[in-house]
Amino acid sequence: MQAVTARAKVQYFIDGYRALQSPVRRLPPEILCQIFEYVSERMTNQPVNLLAAELWRISRVCARWHGVVMGTPTLWTNVVVDGSERFLEQLLPALRVSVKRAMPRSLTVQLQSLDSYSRRFHDALDLLAQSSKHWRRLSVDLTNAQRYPRIRTTLFGLKGKLDCLQELRLVNVQQGDLGDTFETARELRRATIIARGRQTVPDLPWSQVVSLTYLGTPSPHAADLHAVFRVMANLSHPDAAFTLRVVGDTGYLPRVTSHISSFSLYFASFTIWRTPHMEAWGRLWDSLTLPHLHTLTIGPYDLIDDDPPPWPEVQFRSLSRRSSFHRTLRVLRIANVVIDDTELRNVLEPLEALQWLEISDQGDHHTVLHGLLLFLGQQTPEGKPLRVPRLKYLSCDSQLVFTPQIYFNCILARVRPTPGKPVFEAVLRHLPSAPKEKRKEMEEGPLQNLVAQGRLRFSFEAWVHPTSKH
Repeated sequence: MQAVTARAKVQYFIDGYRALQSPVRRLPPEILCQIFEYVSERMTNQPVNLLAAELWRISRVCARWHGVVMGTPTLWTNVVVDGSERFLEQLLPALRVSVKRAMPRSLTVQLQSLDSYSRRFHDALDLLAQSSKHWRRLSVDLTNAQRYPRIRTTLFGLKGKLDCLQELRLVNVQQGDLGDTFETARELRRATIIARGRQTVPDLPWSQVVSLTYLGTPSPHAADLHAVFRVMANLSHPDAAFTLRVVGDTGYLPRVTSHISSFSLYFASFTIWRTPHMEAWGRLWDSLTLPHLHTLTIGPYDLIDDDPPPWPEVQFRSLSRRSSFHRTLRVLRIANVVIDDTELRNVLEPLEALQWLEISDQGDHHTVLHGLLLFLGQQTPEGKPLRVPRLKYLSCDSQLVFTPQIYFNCILARVRPTPGKPVFEAVLRHLPSAPKEKRKEMEEGPLQNLVAQGRLRFSFEAWVHPTSKH
């Protein structure tokens, strides 16, 4: 009897030790699904691993994991078709399994390296096209595809079959590549166009598109930019957002009135902002009228500290007047431009409706936050904010070159005298170059009392390098 008891204790110890060794195998199926979906999404750019190896490897760990992988359609919804020779042998069988397992869920489809004469590749495209009514997101890289008519035939054949397509990403589209394939995609809402040479803007149902991103080339062709601006004028959805990356001299631009609600203008890095680039920068602002603009973002496409552009004060002031920014603009984000105290005050003073302001002083040519804080901290005799009266969110990326007390005074001037909504929110991210003594002074300042009283949301944190936008 004692031996049986001892054996039971040993077995209990062994079972517990096994559980300690591999606790992840005992996770609930819901958590396992989340982990596996993360792995699946991360493998999007590695077609063989995504379609075969990784998911199959996970499914062989144990019976529970096998059941989760095979019984979860969302794990198989990221489908990549790559025409590269090293993938062709496994492509067709892996694609069959992936599409079958994903049904009836919608698919995220990525087509790349389309310059292939392989029969296997064309068979894979035909197989995938049969599931086109389930495509929700589609990314197509058409670089060099113009020499392969079979690709165009496949894409033309998708017309009228993209019933649930909502997001579209196109790389290097040239004249005749797509025709009106996507013009009848009635659920399409978001489009990204990336130019890597001479580019044409495809026919899309622009009246229903909510978000358009156009990333230009270092040497943009005038006709391409004119087409983009015409499209901008056709974005008629009340919540439409347009993102534009400007690279190099834009040349002449037509005057455009657009009813978009959000405009993000990103400039690319130049070693020197020479006269043609500065003139193009000004022409771009002169060409626009945005009477319904709610959100405006201006900054570098990628983080640059070497040579930011000058603030186009005259052109922006003119744009603000003809677009009635004093009534419409609610959100303003400015990063890494050369702007002084006076110019920044001239930007903000007319914006009576502004509620959200983000400013960054990265680089040597930083925005002058000292002057900004003094400006925003001014009060009327009744103790109310004198400038930008509706502001309720202020975010600064800063080297902390200002006196901390000036920052405290600015925030105190903006906080309601008694707890209530809306609560003012302030975010201050210190850059690596910020002095340590300034950081400590900010952390120990008087704002924490306001946070405890429920009158302020305040975050003081280290600045983190942003990830790529696209």
